[in-house]
Amino acid sequence: MKVVCAGDCGVDRYVDLDVDRPAGKTLNTAVTARRIFDPDDRVEVVTVLGRDPESGLVTEALARFSLSGSIRRGPGRTSVQYIDRAPSGEKIFLRYDARRRGKLFVVTFGPDGSLAVGGDRRRAQPALAVDQIVDTTGAGDVFAAGFLQEYCTSRDVPASLAAGARIAAESIQRVGAF
Repeated sequence: MKVVCAGDCGVDRYVDLDVDRPAGKTLNTAVTARRIFDPDDRVEVVTVLGRDPESGLVTEALARFSLSGSIRRGPGRTSVQYIDRAPSGEKIFLRYDARRRGKLFVVTFGPDGSLAVGGDRRRAQPALAVDQIVDTTGAGDVFAAGFLQEYCTSRDVPASLAAGARIAAESIQRVGAF
């Protein structure tokens, strides 16, 4: 079997511990997959890293867990997520520094809506109320399609967040994403 994990690899900067750890959804998924899949299965990563000391943490982790794939170096910095922790251990998100300025990042929070971060601007969109939730499977994926369809034509972030929320609200009222 071949597993390909594509997306952001970066660094979690734990401000309470004064320590940096290689992380990012793509790297976290790939390392865990490498640990739990059969040793004969291939696990690969597709990502772009900056040309900075933080990228070294990621490349060391890729080597340590025998992860290959397409790892490119681009201009700018490797993504860094600044986090703190509550006494319960729950993550407290402080800030996200993207690899390049001028990029837009959109995060979904399920029933808590979504957030778009670009440069110094943040735009929040609450989740839309529905009569009955049937199945939330794939709602984030459906949101992404709705967001992208609007954003690719208008470049209007608030309208795009609203479009994503609208189509995600439709999808959770049925079984399956489509």
